[in-house]
Amino acid sequence: MSWGDAQDTLWQAAREGNVHRLKAALTAPGAKLNGVWQRGKKRCPALGLAARGGHVAAFRVLLAAGADVMV
Repeated sequence: MSWGDAQDTLWQAAREGNVHRLKAALTAPGAKLNGVWQRGKKRCPALGLAARGGHVAAFRVLLAAGADVMV
């Protein structure tokens, strides 16, 4: 898994609330826990994507992994 693939997987798993894929992506080389997803003017880290989707379990996994709530 390349950096882009790992990061995209992390963001997608957070956005979907897929805890299994999220945990796998967090251990992939190059995935940045606090990396910011951006589309147009919208910017959001994985923690924000999980929160916006109401994915509590994914949110907790990201917090436990050390996600920065201030990003």
